[in-house]
Amino acid sequence: MNEYFLQYLWQYALIYFHQLYTTDGQMVTVLDRGSRNDGAGPDFLDARVKIGRTLWSGHIEIHTRSSLWRQHGHHRDDKYRNVILHVVYEDDWQDNDSQIPVVEIRDKFPGDYLEIYTALMGQPYTVLCSAHLPRVPAIIVEKLKETVMAERWQQKFRMLTREWAPNRQDWKPLAYLVFARAFGFKVNQEAFETLVQQTPLSVLEKHKDNLFQLEALLFGQAGLIPEGFQDAYTRSLEKEYHFLRRKYSLVPMEAGHWNFARLRPNNFPTIRIAQFAHFLFQVQCDFGSLLMPDRYIKDWLQALSVQTSPYFREHYRLSDQSLHRSEKKLGTSGIYHLIINAIAPLRFWYETTFSPHKENAFEAAFDILLRLPAEKNAVTRMWPLKINNAFDSQSVIQLVTHKCTDKKCLECAVGDFILRKQ
Repeated sequence: MNEYFLQYLWQYALIYFHQLYTTDGQMVTVLDRGSRNDGAGPDFLDARVKIGRTLWSGHIEIHTRSSLWRQHGHHRDDKYRNVILHVVYEDDWQDNDSQIPVVEIRDKFPGDYLEIYTALMGQPYTVLCSAHLPRVPAIIVEKLKETVMAERWQQKFRMLTREWAPNRQDWKPLAYLVFARAFGFKVNQEAFETLVQQTPLSVLEKHKDNLFQLEALLFGQAGLIPEGFQDAYTRSLEKEYHFLRRKYSLVPMEAGHWNFARLRPNNFPTIRIAQFAHFLFQVQCDFGSLLMPDRYIKDWLQALSVQTSPYFREHYRLSDQSLHRSEKKLGTSGIYHLIINAIAPLRFWYETTFSPHKENAFEAAFDILLRLPAEKNAVTRMWPLKINNAFDSQSVIQLVTHKCTDKKCLECAVGDFILRKQ
């Protein structure tokens, strides 16, 4: 038994409320269950209950055992001063000196709810409902996708707004940061974020016409220009970087931030940095052109078709020549990744922040994802249903990482359906 399950029963009125009595025999009539509190303090706020002949207004606290009231220190916490009812699964506090009425609900709800919930929690999968999902009505699943996607985009909007705050006169540094994170993919996302924080966009803009100087700045600031043996190109990069570093008073990051382990050579951070440099060179550090409302998937596929300078056709790291010559273009799946994780959220944020038609921002962002193929990764492979497009895959990623992983089935429409309809 856990409080999470008991809170669910209370919130959705799945308790036999007509059978409630306090442990000292007074009849309890629940007029208003209160509103769920996800912050600190009692579980439900502003409830109204009648105990005996007295009407009370205040808060509800729920525990598996009544003795937890004192164990959790609620008797000393002012946030719990206005609790009017202590709802517990088991009243195990024989010497209860609290003045707060206690209601035991051990046998006051359908027993099969607990059986189904216990069986669900015992499944050996991250997506606990995998075996049930094919039998859940499609309308419930589709509505759930829309709900979690709205949550996901609101989270992205809040994050981008916080990151924009220091540069409210200019949104381009924000776009620079978002694209850099996307070029880091999952493994080197944080390292790319550190790189752009150490390397002002204003510096790169002064050299946007020179790919070699962009590479010198980015590789130097990344701490990835090797010491010791260097080939001619690396020596040239180092010489150029030292000049630019002194000119702009730059401070490089530590090379240890970058992760090469378990990556295919084409995904090495050195290749991603070279591609990022080519991207900045190709768009001339002008991100606005990528966010225009008249841009379509085909336009982005062309604009984001970046490669590397010729040097990296024969190298995966600086001064480390490869046995095989190959183009290091960003593949189609990589471009889709940039659209999903940079262009779509930036457009949503920009339209929500600046556009007079911000009410259309959700629809426009969702439309982009609906036109892109589904992502394939470790998270989406956990989902037992067919994933049709990037909207589906993004909703699955949000659901699995924010609900399924933490076993929050009772906050999910699918979990609610399984519990009530089996």
